[in-house]
Amino acid sequence: MRVKRPFYAEIGVEWLWYVDADARTLSVSRLHEGHWLEVGVYGDREKVRAAPFDAVEIDLAEWWGEP
Repeated sequence: MRVKRPFYAEIGVEWLWYVDADARTLSVSRLHEGHWLEVGVYGDREKVRAAPFDAVEIDLAEWWGEP
């Protein structure tokens, strides 16, 4: 992540999702004036609407293989 974040910022990627399967978390950041701002951290069994795909509800429990 230490390599990818600066690279993505350099090429203008606006949104970054980082999924940590071991910690069962989703971290969402957006690029603002060349810096990453964390806009949300979600985890475990949450149902989320995370930018920029906030029109879709995501059940994180399904990502970890839970019913």
